[in-house]
Amino acid sequence: GKDAVIKINRFESNIISKKPLHFENFETLSMVMVDYDYNGEVFNFDDVFYAEDLKKQDYEIRFDSTKLDGQMMLIYIDIFGNEKREVKKLKDFRR
Repeated sequence: GKDAVIKINRFESNIISKKPLHFENFETLSMVMVDYDYNGEVFNFDDVFYAEDLKKQDYEIRFDSTKLDGQMMLIYIDIFGNEKREVKKLKDFRR
């Protein structure tokens, strides 16, 4: 298998607060959870990438491309517990 790479270029949280809060890019990222074989209905947890590890890897998620069968779902979670979901298919990756 060959490594597949997802480069996270930007991550910001949109929170509502009585006090204005400002965070730099990536400051609020907590983790990214992955389902490599997402069936379109149920997220089955396969892997997790924590922010401190992603920072060391220049915010790249690397995995063996043979894990991806059809489509995958990524759930980005911030330090406040908010999440953003993203579905990627094999065709979304450059070869």
